[in-house]
Amino acid sequence: MLADLIKSYVTPLLKQHGFKKKGLTWNKSKDGFVQVVNFQLSRFNSDVEQDFTINIGVFDPQVWKKCWGKEPPKHIKEEDCFPRIRVGKLLNKPTDLWWTCDARTNDSGVGKEIKGILEEKCLPFLNGMLDQNEVVRFYSFDTECLMPIEKVYLAIIKHDVSDIHSSEELLFEVAVISKAWAKRVDQVRSQLS
Repeated sequence: MLADLIKSYVTPLLKQHGFKKKGLTWNKSKDGFVQVVNFQLSRFNSDVEQDFTINIGVFDPQVWKKCWGKEPPKHIKEEDCFPRIRVGKLLNKPTDLWWTCDARTNDSGVGKEIKGILEEKCLPFLNGMLDQNEVVRFYSFDTECLMPIEKVYLAIIKHDVSDIHSSEELLFEVAVISKAWAKRVDQVRSQLS
């Protein structure tokens, strides 16, 4: 089912673009960043039906080091990326976009659709997010929906592009959540100074 679709349509495309696969996640190093494509399976999958969606993100090792004070992992997971986005949002869908693979699925139709989305939307997005100023612009309209760790990552990036005031505002927002977040913010501030 899904394994066949990935083998026939996804892996060849991503390999052609320089991505390396581990499980259902592909990494590509480019310009000091790591681009990530991840196929997320539904937790309600069965032996006869598999639902999946696509998550993509960009990992900045320097942001990771400033946040966590350690070297990044060898293989990057999508949840460690910032920015990161699910394909439905990238396509401006009002809800998440999921596909179903079962005995009735037309692998060719779904495979071509996925390949087209990866080529036309996902890869251009990933390439566009290799510049910290573009990341700041991407998040310039709405930071309320960001999780605390994403606000910390954005604060680090804003600091790196010399927007110190906005960086401090974000760090302050996170620091007041709890003692644990205040401690993380203090550690980040020490890395930024």
